[in-house]
Amino acid sequence: MTNIGIEEQLMKDIENSFGKDSLLRESVKTIRYWNKCIVWAWVLLGLNVFGVPQLIILVPIMFMLKVTFTSSSIFLMLAGALNIAGYVLTILTIVKGVRTRKEKTKIIWTQLCAGTEIENIYENFFNANMKNNNLKDFKFFFPEQQFGNEVHRMESTTYLKNAPVPRFNPAYGYFKFKYKDFWCYFQVARPLAFEIKVTRMRNGRAYTTTITTMVSTTRIFYLDKNMDRSLRGIRMKLGKGAKDSYQSESIEFNKVYSVNASSTDIRAAQFITPKVITNFLDTRPFFYSAGIDETFYADFYYQNKTYTPLGQLPISKITTIEDLFKKIHASILIDFSLFKQGIRLVYNFY
Repeated sequence: MTNIGIEEQLMKDIENSFGKDSLLRESVKTIRYWNKCIVWAWVLLGLNVFGVPQLIILVPIMFMLKVTFTSSSIFLMLAGALNIAGYVLTILTIVKGVRTRKEKTKIIWTQLCAGTEIENIYENFFNANMKNNNLKDFKFFFPEQQFGNEVHRMESTTYLKNAPVPRFNPAYGYFKFKYKDFWCYFQVARPLAFEIKVTRMRNGRAYTTTITTMVSTTRIFYLDKNMDRSLRGIRMKLGKGAKDSYQSESIEFNKVYSVNASSTDIRAAQFITPKVITNFLDTRPFFYSAGIDETFYADFYYQNKTYTPLGQLPISKITTIEDLFKKIHASILIDFSLFKQGIRLVYNFY
C-alpha cells in the first residue's frame, strides 16, 4: 500500500469510528461558536477603551434630540453607564466562553476515550502496514490520561550530557508487541521543558526573562530471554568516547559512537559485534543511547520538539469536526514514525 493509500485508510478508520458521534460533533460546534464570541468580545473590549461603542450608540440619539456633548449631563451619565456595561458584558462573555470551551474539550476527550476505538485504530494501522513474521501481536495500551510537561531548571545540554538510563513507565501509553517471538515495549515520555533565566541589560536596566527549550524522548525495550546477563550496565551512546574508553576495530564507528567500558573490558566487544558496527554505519540511526539493564533498551531525544505520550491526541484549538479528525490523523502518523525509528534500532542489534 502506498503512503497515500495508508493515510487515506487511516482517515477512513477515524471517520468511521467517530464520525457519527453526535455529542462529539455538538461539542466541537459549541467550541467553535464560543471561539468566535471570545474573539469579538476582545475586539469590543479594546474598542470600549476608546469609547467607540458609546459614541456609536449615543451620537445618533443626541443628534436626533439636538443635544450637545458639553451641555448634557445626561450624555455623560449614559456614556459612563455604557462604558461600565461594555466592560462587564465583554468580560463575562470571555469568562463564559473560556469555561464552556474547557467543559466541551473535556467532553471531547471523554468521547474519544469512551470505547476501544482509539486502540482499534492504532492496532489496525499496525496490522495493515507493519505486521510481518518477525513483528506481530501488537497491542496498544491507552491510559486515557493527558500529561503536562516535566519541568527542569537547567539547560537541556547539561541534562543530555548524562541522561539517565530509560525506565519503562506504565502510566504512559505504550505499544506492546513481539519481535522474533520476544516481547517489546515502546513508549513516548511526556515532554521535557528546560527553563533557564537570562538577565539582559536594556537602557541601563536589567531585565530577566525565562527561556524554555523543549525536548521530547522515546524509549524502546526488548525482553530477550537469551540475553547475556553479564552485559548488564553496558551502554552505547552517540558521541565520541574518551581516550581510555573501548575502541572498536572500526575507526569510522569510533568517531561517532562510544561505549561506557574501558579498553580492556571484553563485554564491550560482546555487545558491539561486527554486525552491530556494520548496521550502525549503514543506517546512521538518530538515537541517544542503547544498552543492557534489566532488558535491552534504546532511547531517543528530540531537541526543540514536543512529542506527547502515545494516544495523547491534540484536541485544543479545534475549529471543526474535520479539523479534529485531521489532528488525530497527524498525531497517529507521528506516533508510528517515532515507533519505526525505535524498532529499527532494535533491528541493528537483533
